Amino acid sequence: LYLLLWNASLIGVVIGQKVKAVGILGGVTGFASLVPHGVFEIVAYFIATIAGGILSMSLLRFNKNKQEFSLVLMDVLLLTAASILLLVIAAFIESF
Repeated sequence: LYLLLWNASLIGVVIGQKVKAVGILGGVTGFASLVPHGVFEIVAYFIATIAGGILSMSLLRFNKNKQEFSLVLMDVLLLTAASILLLVIAAFIESF
């Protein structure tokens, strides 16, 4: 949640600076410049958040379903890997 709020505040600062410097058209272009990598980045954060939620619920129910924990852990690892891959793609897009 903290990362999502921090990201949103940075987006607001970038768009606000563009509006202050150029006007409303600068805000539109500032937002448009963030969209290509921002889509991948925000989706990656949401996937990581879902993986954390699944892991925490699984840990709370660990004593009841010890056999299913390994399956849930594998799902969490796959979601985490997907999130990392999306972040790498976003970083690559942002750097160019």
